[in-house]
Amino acid sequence: MLELLPDKHLSVAALLPNQISFNRHLSNYIDKCTVENKSTGTLRVYRLWISDYLRYIHPDTPTRQNAMSYLAALKNHRYTKGKNKDEPYSTSTLHQAFRSLRTWFNWLASEDEQILPRSPLAGVKAPKLPQRIHRTFDAEQMARIVLWCSQPGFRHSRNKAMIYIIYDTGMRVSELAAMQRTDVNIGTGAIRVIGKGDKERILRVSLETRKALQVYMHKRTDNFAALWVSEERRPMTTEGIKTTFQDIARYAKIEGIKLGPHTYRHTAARSYLMNGGDLRTLQYMLGHEKISTTEIYLSDIADTDMFKVHEKVSPVENMLHPPRKRVVRV
Repeated sequence: MLELLPDKHLSVAALLPNQISFNRHLSNYIDKCTVENKSTGTLRVYRLWISDYLRYIHPDTPTRQNAMSYLAALKNHRYTKGKNKDEPYSTSTLHQAFRSLRTWFNWLASEDEQILPRSPLAGVKAPKLPQRIHRTFDAEQMARIVLWCSQPGFRHSRNKAMIYIIYDTGMRVSELAAMQRTDVNIGTGAIRVIGKGDKERILRVSLETRKALQVYMHKRTDNFAALWVSEERRPMTTEGIKTTFQDIARYAKIEGIKLGPHTYRHTAARSYLMNGGDLRTLQYMLGHEKISTTEIYLSDIADTDMFKVHEKVSPVENMLHPPRKRVVRV
């Protein structure tokens, strides 16, 4: 009988891991990430994939074998709980699941070797992501978007200011939605942006963007602190702004490309590089934690764009036919 076993046997049994304890460790891990100011999106992704993995291996506990089995099942689309079986998981989704598990396993192993002596994914490389070119609006499409927003009225004035500010800075739509009136200095062009993890950065907007913001602000008749308000004079949500960006592009007859705010962000990044901007300042402007994320935009420069730039900056042309220095007349 269990009550007659020696205490040492009971202590060994008490140390055996189980599903209940690993669910508790997941909860502790989410709390830890919350304290570290991880974004709500990151927390949601971690909880989604780690919980899904624990359901998959139930009633077992994490091992290298079942971790690899779970990831292989996702890749081969054998595990489709709650998902349309006709839609295979994308490589980016598999990469997201892998990273979520890896970060949790690493944390468990660092917390207590009795919980998890070693990460089950130690030495395993993440799924390689395909190199994708971001689709962006071209100059003619951007001109049509701006023209649509140049009509009279409060809504168009607000939309033009939003288009200009996201095109001038490439900020995320969530950052745009969170902006307050006090975050903008129309006189200097400095704007305050709160990014992922509540990280603050100060960006600059052009004179034309400041003019558009000023026209919009002069038409405000409310006292809300939020920078963006609806036609009913209520603060706009992130989803509301997303829908607005899609509607603007749709009304401007833009086709064959995603119409959401992230396309505006990609367009801003590409234009910044094409106009002579450098990667480091673009990294800061976009709020990227790693320069490797920003470097992806280098692949977005099409051959035709490269030809236009090379006509101006060709080393041989500039060596043999140096541009004339501009004479400043006093």
